Amino acid sequence: MIGTVGILADITERKRTEVALRESEELFRQIFEQNEDAAFLLDPHSLSILDANAAAVRLYGYGKEHLRSGGLALLMKPAVLASFSQKLAGKQGVCRDDAPWSQISPLGTVDRRGNTVMAAFRGRLLRSRGQVYLYGTFRDITEKLRIRKERSEMQAKLIQANKMTAIGTLASGIAHEINNPNNYLLANAQFLEEAWPDIRRSLQEHAEHRPDLTIGGLPVGEALRDIPQLLGSLIEGSRRIQNIVSSLKDFSRQDDEAMRRPFDINRVINAALVILANKIKQSTDHFSCDLKEGLPRIMGHYQKIEQVVINLLINALQALPDRQSGVFLSTSLQQAPRAVVIRIRDQGIGIPEEIRGRILDPFFTTRHKSGGTGLGLSICYAIINDHKGTIDFESTVGVGTTVTVTLPVL
Repeated sequence: MIGTVGILADITERKRTEVALRESEELFRQIFEQNEDAAFLLDPHSLSILDANAAAVRLYGYGKEHLRSGGLALLMKPAVLASFSQKLAGKQGVCRDDAPWSQISPLGTVDRRGNTVMAAFRGRLLRSRGQVYLYGTFRDITEKLRIRKERSEMQAKLIQANKMTAIGTLASGIAHEINNPNNYLLANAQFLEEAWPDIRRSLQEHAEHRPDLTIGGLPVGEALRDIPQLLGSLIEGSRRIQNIVSSLKDFSRQDDEAMRRPFDINRVINAALVILANKIKQSTDHFSCDLKEGLPRIMGHYQKIEQVVINLLINALQALPDRQSGVFLSTSLQQAPRAVVIRIRDQGIGIPEEIRGRILDPFFTTRHKSGGTGLGLSICYAIINDHKGTIDFESTVGVGTTVTVTLPVL
């Protein structure tokens, strides 16, 4: 007998599962493509790019096929890619619904034009049809980091401005109190110095009759030798106090609007160079000055800006290790916002990282032994701030320092 045997199997649940899987994959595809961040599907082992969304194409400037063939090496420098791979290897977890997202930020990536794109990476392992993928997004945080840096710099400048205001108030109060007694000391010491030759003759005559004569516990011979040196040191110290008080007065002096006039910055610089001509010749064989012609005028105090230029040039010259190292001064016009730029670059010893945050502090100096007061850069900062300008420093130890001053134009 011939017959047919058939087996019926209920595949409703399987079909339902397949439909649900297709719908889930389609939903993921829509989310993947519509994501505003650059999104990638990566091989979790080789980190090769399997797919990229439209946002990734826009952000980095490569087509999808180019990204698949070139991989993450297109977007990261070798050292960055190696570090990224190492960090990722320690963060990847198992494929569970509750597996944590791996986050790496900030991450330096590069677009097709060579521009740096600072990114925040967020990724996790996913499983689909038995395959494991690494799903990751690269959010562009370049602007966010720039704003954060600007905010930090602005806060530092506000703190510095408040510090300057407080020091200025203190300086104006103590300058007068220091100056008056110091004037007495200086006048009396100078009188004694002038009178010393007569005093010396009298003591020598008296010592001829009294060989054992002492002055202040010293034998008369030693006293006659040491007293002129002591008087000279007293006068020198008093004059240094006088210079510090004068700087304090400049630092705390209130702005006088009546003294503000339009002036040519190149004329200011040329005047400063005349004053410093001998200092420059003594310090270096390589001094360059490149002044851009036709710069718009600045409204402010001619003498104060001249003082800033002199102070900055003296600092640059004092930083040079030898005569073969140079100082290069230039002026230019900045378009947005419109401002005159003074740039002074030296090939000096540079500013160590640990003291860069203190160089504008009043009385901070590394030149105590050579008579530095630590007020030069503080005064420069106060003058530039009063003119609504900026002063910035870039320095590399052993290479040199560049000081950039910007002053708004009329």
